Amino acid sequence: MKIDINKLKGKIAEQGLTGAKIASTLGINQSTYYRKLNNGGGAFTISQAQTIAKVLKLSNDECAAIFFGS
Repeated sequence: MKIDINKLKGKIAEQGLTGAKIASTLGINQSTYYRKLNNGGGAFTISQAQTIAKVLKLSNDECAAIFFGS
């Protein structure tokens, strides 16, 4: 899964959230979260992607654009 990291970071910033908050919500260490981002996001599990989408209140179109590049 190739994630559009720039769009994801933009949505996180729009919501006023931080990487630390997202990492905490995912139940992972902040450094693990950033490592996953730096690897193109492909290391996120489906469950983690679903959690991110829920926390960011992403629409189906936004999810597709971020997580599936459409």
